[in-house]
Amino acid sequence: GKDLRGGCVPLFMKVGFVLTDMSEVGKGNFGCLPINREPEWEEVEATRSDGSVRSRKAVVNAHTLLLKAGTAVLFEQCWHSGLSNANNVADRCVMYVQYARRILQP
Repeated sequence: GKDLRGGCVPLFMKVGFVLTDMSEVGKGNFGCLPINREPEWEEVEATRSDGSVRSRKAVVNAHTLLLKAGTAVLFEQCWHSGLSNANNVADRCVMYVQYARRILQP
């Protein structure tokens, strides 16, 4: 769709409000990759705070964002994921809000 200035209005837009500190690598950071690049997956092991080991797939070519609590991240059309939370004793908390343009007309 077009806005009043002639530009395109996005189909949807997300905002992530960071509630816990993720200013260092390994704190469950937000990882993103442009939509025109294919994610590269790799099997990784993570040790939980209780000492148990968990295996999962992770994107290894994502850009790692280092974000402080209180930061808002605005994004559209990208691969995105939470990354390793190995160095954080607490869970990471991010609140997401999504705007979606109405595409169905009554």
